[in-house]
Amino acid sequence: MTASIVGTATDRRSREGLSRWLARAAALLGGAAYALLGYGQMHGQASVLDEGLYLYKGLLYAQGTYWPFQDFGPLTNHMPLSFLIPGWVQLLFGPGLATGRTYAWVVALLMLVGLWLATRRLAGPWWAAGVVWLVVLNAGWIKIYSQAISQGLIACMLVWTIAIGVGEGRRPWQAAVAAALAGIMGLTRINLMPVIVLYIVYAYWAHGRSMGHTALVSGGVVLLAGHLIFWPGILKLWAAWLPAALTPFLNPFRDHAGGASAWQVLLAAGSKWGILKDSLRLHFASVAGVIWAWLLVPSNLREEKRGRLPAMALLSGLFVLLFILHAAATLGGTYCPYCLKNYLAFFSPIGLIALAIAGAHWLPRAGMSRWAGSLFALLLLPWVLGFSLGTPFSQQVLAGELPRLSRGAILPGTAALGSMVTQKFGLGESALLDQLNLLQSVGLALFAIVSIALLARAARAGRRASLAASAMKLLCIATAGAVAAATFSLGANYHTYDCGLDVIASQTKAGADLSAKIPAGSSVYWGSGGRSPIPFLYLDQVSIYPAQLNGIYSYRYGGDPAELPRLGYWNPSLASSWLSTADYVLVEAQDFKGWLATSLNSKDFDQITRTPPTNPCQPNSSLMIFHRIQAAPQGP
Repeated sequence: MTASIVGTATDRRSREGLSRWLARAAALLGGAAYALLGYGQMHGQASVLDEGLYLYKGLLYAQGTYWPFQDFGPLTNHMPLSFLIPGWVQLLFGPGLATGRTYAWVVALLMLVGLWLATRRLAGPWWAAGVVWLVVLNAGWIKIYSQAISQGLIACMLVWTIAIGVGEGRRPWQAAVAAALAGIMGLTRINLMPVIVLYIVYAYWAHGRSMGHTALVSGGVVLLAGHLIFWPGILKLWAAWLPAALTPFLNPFRDHAGGASAWQVLLAAGSKWGILKDSLRLHFASVAGVIWAWLLVPSNLREEKRGRLPAMALLSGLFVLLFILHAAATLGGTYCPYCLKNYLAFFSPIGLIALAIAGAHWLPRAGMSRWAGSLFALLLLPWVLGFSLGTPFSQQVLAGELPRLSRGAILPGTAALGSMVTQKFGLGESALLDQLNLLQSVGLALFAIVSIALLARAARAGRRASLAASAMKLLCIATAGAVAAATFSLGANYHTYDCGLDVIASQTKAGADLSAKIPAGSSVYWGSGGRSPIPFLYLDQVSIYPAQLNGIYSYRYGGDPAELPRLGYWNPSLASSWLSTADYVLVEAQDFKGWLATSLNSKDFDQITRTPPTNPCQPNSSLMIFHRIQAAPQGP
């Protein structure tokens, strides 16, 4: 009898060990897939203004050429670490787009590791593997996190804050580290400042007064130190964010330069709804995860008060609050309504953790009506939001970008899935769409049947850690992700910066050519405001007009010409004045028009040459280089 019990326990431990090993293998395979897809996207996307600003301003700040928020320096429109961190990376490894994109790729992989660790501890190994694959299958996320912008950096910090400091059994040092990381996050992007506030509240609630004090002191010291380092210039940023009526003491730091902004986007309500729908499509797994979690919340929360309930409240509370704040800032303003889908990438991964917690712990305890109703809501939500399938869906699938392959070798850049399939099998586009539409219909039917069956069986399995129950949970969440959530296909509508060819190689080649033409110490006028200033990374200690870096976004009509450049802005009179003093002028061929073209065609400037294209998908992205013609010396 005793031997039988021991043998049963040994068999159970063996099955549990095998289950954990398989879950780790699945997660590792997902990580490898992400690394491969991310490598393709880091090479295959064109560089745009924000990326160039983070890298070039960051380099200028890290070198000490300028300091964040200084007068007559570049416009520091975000917290200083968003620029300084990529700047320090370039000081270590050399300036250039290759360094910036590699940094973004590594940060994204670290984010994925943190997401896996947090989910594994809070929900279990199979749910952690499923969450990894939900990220891998989202083409839009991979594209966003493959650029050297702040979304990937913030998402990495946020998931590691959760991984280190959220859940049962946390120690004081872990609360201190998590709060410090949340403080660093606030010094990186001011719009993520709510994270440290809510984390401190969570620490008091979940871990008691002592741990709460620890988190408060640790996070407070980091924020205070950061503000002291950049004091008082950092108050310019707070003055721009906080209402003037509530903070009159910040008036000396507010913008009093006057003039009308040249950049405003005015959209009708229908267009804003389209933006919201596209954003929800890209982040659907996270949005649905938070909704699903609260549809499954147990009616008796007594045993959850010190366990999963505080964690879920933190995750979902952060998600909802940050979603509202970013939606209001984009759709409620005129600066960048189209930025919403990118802004949600700051915090979207935490919605996946909420989904996993609910699925691992609350779904098995839910009654038949609760889990059936929650599943129905999850399936219905995409159609309520107007996500269409049929041919548009199939076209999105075929437009998805994959790494380019040639005879088994991985090439830089990406290629559309549809073109790869048609070239491989010789199918026409219409025939391929017909086949995919047929698979869609069959897949949706199978999805509904299999999901209900798997969820029912998984719910009956309860808390048992059998391989079959774990596998069913993973299969269910992967199926839901692949069909209804923001997966590879639904995320493939994110084509904003697609190129597919090796952008890094083109930028490096153009930069080398530019460096050979413009000597150190020259003053350079940037005639392509609004384009990525990546080419400046390859120039050696040139003098610039820093307000130009933000292009049209810092350009005004009118205003005080003495005050505007002090705050990082410029206007037509300043542009004309700076052009008259520049040694060299750089302008992309596609921007060579208007008053600038007229001025450069005058007797004062001579075009030296053009660089190779900075964007291999746009031949007119070559940089035209103009040199000021020196006046001939006068005779005695």
